[in-house]
Amino acid sequence: QQKAQAMTEALQIQTQTQQSQKMQHRYKELYHIPLFVALILFLLLHTRGIRYLLILFAFLGLDVQAGILDTYHLHQAYAAYKQKAYHKSYLALQQIEKPSLQSQMALANVYYNQGSYKKALKIYRTLHSCSTPIKQQIYYNSANAYTRLGLYSKAKSYYTKVLQLGEDKAAKENLKLVTFLADKKSQNLGKAHPKSQNADTSKSLSQEEDKDKNKEEQKSSGSGSGGEGQNKEDEKKNQLLLDEHTPVHPLSSKVYELINKGYIRETRPW
Repeated sequence: QQKAQAMTEALQIQTQTQQSQKMQHRYKELYHIPLFVALILFLLLHTRGIRYLLILFAFLGLDVQAGILDTYHLHQAYAAYKQKAYHKSYLALQQIEKPSLQSQMALANVYYNQGSYKKALKIYRTLHSCSTPIKQQIYYNSANAYTRLGLYSKAKSYYTKVLQLGEDKAAKENLKLVTFLADKKSQNLGKAHPKSQNADTSKSLSQEEDKDKNKEEQKSSGSGSGGEGQNKEDEKKNQLLLDEHTPVHPLSSKVYELINKGYIRETRPW
């Protein structure tokens, strides 16, 4: 009887040990799941980590969504833009499969910094947002592009739109500047800026705006012909450069000299 009781106790101890081992085994089988999730989150927090995450997904045989790749290329474009490597930024943006507001805004800004102001304006006109700050940014960048092209009336209109949405110091100063330019141009800048050239440029841009509104995508062969006949002196007068830290100057006879040197504010590059 004692032997039977001892055997029963031994069996119970063995059963408990096996159950404990099974529980421990199950626990060990599940611990890697939260660790794997933590690893993914850690990699997502770093720009370079996305690259390794894609390799990991490919290794595991999982499908990678296009959005992850687009986010990676957008970050690459931002990094190149900050380093003023605009062509590299352009190449990164071209790899994005599904264009977004951010990527299109970045592409327009790249065109602007490369001097392709008409291409930049064509994109700016297609951007829409319910956010007031983003609207201000789009109008502000458009106004700067029109200023670069010497279309001061258009620039005035867009700077005014910026101020209608809210206070903006840079837009206010640039509005004063282009207003002065427009008045000065109408008085005695006929020789420096031939009317025929400006009329052609203004007309081509107006036609492009009408096509965008009607959703008609047609190429205009004469869109860039307005600025081909301008000489180096005209380019200097239209080349308005960034000067964020320069103090505000009053509108006087010396202001025109500042304009020729490139006095216009181009803040908020993105």
